[in-house]
Amino acid sequence: METIEYSDKPGEYDGVLDFFKVIDSYYYPQLSKRCSLREFIDPVIKEGNIIYIKEKGKIIAMITYFYFNEKFNSAYIDTISIIKDHRRKGLGKMLIDKCLKDLKSKDIGLVKLRTWSTNEITTRFYPKIGFKVSKVVKNDRGKGIDSIYYEKKL
Repeated sequence: METIEYSDKPGEYDGVLDFFKVIDSYYYPQLSKRCSLREFIDPVIKEGNIIYIKEKGKIIAMITYFYFNEKFNSAYIDTISIIKDHRRKGLGKMLIDKCLKDLKSKDIGLVKLRTWSTNEITTRFYPKIGFKVSKVVKNDRGKGIDSIYYEKKL
């Protein structure tokens, strides 16, 4: 396995796009229901960063984040995704650690993220790594599905 920071090498964008096609259905609502996957990826490349882990030439885990997101008035982790067959191997923690190290190196003091209440994996994971719930928006993603906002001081 190798950890790579996005650098716009030939073919790299296509690999990131292919990964998003695989993980699209992991999200609620699906990323592609919000906008095209290219519209989702391009702003991160332009204004933030992507770190991913590859195994046998394929991306198996990824984190995308913005150094500053106006809506959240802080750094913002947009996505953390791991291909289902590679979960529970510490890849999410590895990606978060690299992201937080990068943010700290840029003197960023606060990072935020959000998820949905029925995503049990993330609602257990984020508190374990020091994120605190900052806000809950009831029924934000549909009846009985809340948006949960987290933050962490760096």
